[in-house]
Amino acid sequence: MAVDPIVVEGDDAVVAITDITAYSTGLQVQVAVRTNPNEAEEGSAQPDDPMGEMGRPSPQPDSEDDLPEELLRIDVAYPDGQVASSAQQPEPEGPVLAFESSQSTLTSWDYEFWLWPLPESGEGDLQVTLAWPARGIDVTEPLDAERIDAAAQEVTTLWSE
Repeated sequence: MAVDPIVVEGDDAVVAITDITAYSTGLQVQVAVRTNPNEAEEGSAQPDDPMGEMGRPSPQPDSEDDLPEELLRIDVAYPDGQVASSAQQPEPEGPVLAFESSQSTLTSWDYEFWLWPLPESGEGDLQVTLAWPARGIDVTEPLDAERIDAAAQEVTTLWSE
């Protein structure tokens, strides 16, 4: 779907939601993270994943308040008040923001998340919070509900039930 990228600059890092693809049941969300190459540790063989191992904190914190400041958290608030978070893996009733894949270098990470369910049409914008306290990032931006609705209407059904 056509989306205005959400780009947030911190002290020595940038986090951006670069692309969103609508499906009949949810959204695939692309997130890019870049850190200042001048801050990279010399000779470091394995970069520290800003979101923890495999795109999520390990072990799972008891609450989001227990999340270390060094980890990036992405929250998506639905208009009805429910929140999907990269920091917590909720029960399947949802909503869910599930890690799908990542690629990285020493100062660059690209993540793919699955956001389920699609928000109800006409209820209002999703609110996306990008929080990375150690890097000076804590911003909330809206995702346009009208664009999400329009993209969901354009989904092609491959097989009928």
